[in-house]
Amino acid sequence: KELNDSMTAQEEHLGHLAEWSRLDVEFHSMLAEISANPALIIAREPISQLLMPALYRFMDTRDMAEHATKYHRRIVEEIEVRDPDTAAAVMRRHINDWRTAWERRGLDLHQEILDLSAGGEPEPHPLSVNQA
Repeated sequence: KELNDSMTAQEEHLGHLAEWSRLDVEFHSMLAEISANPALIIAREPISQLLMPALYRFMDTRDMAEHATKYHRRIVEEIEVRDPDTAAAVMRRHINDWRTAWERRGLDLHQEILDLSAGGEPEPHPLSVNQA
């Protein structure tokens, strides 16, 4: 139920990308908890804090949020039918698509992490429905 509620909230905020990004981090944290993988649970929060500023800059169109949300919905569906192998495969595809889109935009995730760890943290992207 919590995952479905999270999905509904993401779908309702596709045009408000700063809030959608916050909900995205929340969704991925829920998945980590469901995994019952202690290493993933422990690592998830610091990774989220590190990547959130980059996510705010990267997720800058409604189309991108919709694409990611479709993956999220599919992952939830596979969890609901108790198919962890397919859920994991969909998650891997989601991660790989995200990385490919990141690289197509000429962004360097490693450099982003270095820059952020040096102290620069941008404000959330103030996009609205009208900019999608």
